[in-house]
Amino acid sequence: MGRHLGLASPKLITTIEDDDSYGRVERRPPASWFEPEMARVDGRVRRFVEQHAMAGFAGALAEKRFTGRNNHKGASHDYRMICDLAEPVCYSSEEFDAYIEWLRRRTAALITNELVWEQIEYVADALLARGSLTAHEFRAVLQEWQDATVRRWQERRSSPR
Repeated sequence: MGRHLGLASPKLITTIEDDDSYGRVERRPPASWFEPEMARVDGRVRRFVEQHAMAGFAGALAEKRFTGRNNHKGASHDYRMICDLAEPVCYSSEEFDAYIEWLRRRTAALITNELVWEQIEYVADALLARGSLTAHEFRAVLQEWQDATVRRWQERRSSPR
């Protein structure tokens, strides 16, 4: 999902359960320019917040779409991270609530896109089969999906109608 948002590959994705979650996506720390608490909220900071908040919502929303239920335990860390990111870029609690809801809805809309959902399922299958994916393995899985998708598209275009 993060790739659709313009994020770099995560350091590690795992389905290994611990006390706090059923798995984890480990991302690199923000760059030194990211200082929203210092009143440096510009377009770059807002984009960073939106990308990471949407990536944070994606796991819980994808799980709900797949299972039909919410997993509040698994999503609690993500929800805290989303709030911590978004709070400094909002000027009121009303704006904060609306901003969070807008980001959640944008993410929900994105995962309903047929190709995005297909990619999520492809990565999830690889993750379940392996237990974890490094950044390199993650990029390889995405490339496999992309190659297969392009082949299917080309076959459809070349088949007689």
